[in-house]
Amino acid sequence: MATSVEPAEIFQSYVELWAKADSGDPEAQYQHSSRVRTPTEAYRWLCLAASQGVAEASAELGHIHRHGTRGQRRDLERSYMWWSLAEEQGYPKSALYRLELAGLLSPDQVADAQRMAAAWQASDCESELL
Repeated sequence: MATSVEPAEIFQSYVELWAKADSGDPEAQYQHSSRVRTPTEAYRWLCLAASQGVAEASAELGHIHRHGTRGQRRDLERSYMWWSLAEEQGYPKSALYRLELAGLLSPDQVADAQRMAAAWQASDCESELL
């Protein structure tokens, strides 16, 4: 027989997760990104998690820009940049996604995306919100 979870328990776990995310815990930031109400807020939490090395967050940002979801425009160069960062962070399929994108971009665009990845810093999260 399944046990029921009280709404107060759910709320308390959300509050605890938010507090961890707000204090800078990268895994909590990643988890919290899927529980917020607006695409902009979700993107912000993903970017913060990615900036602290959460490869899954960088990969999700690569998907967001590849397909133009979560309130972001489709931007293949930015997608390539995020996949480059995800690869540096150890995400297993990053090279495959970057190869796919390279086939859609010109050599100059790939070079631009590589420069963007090399220059990217955690402080860029705010400017990422387009």
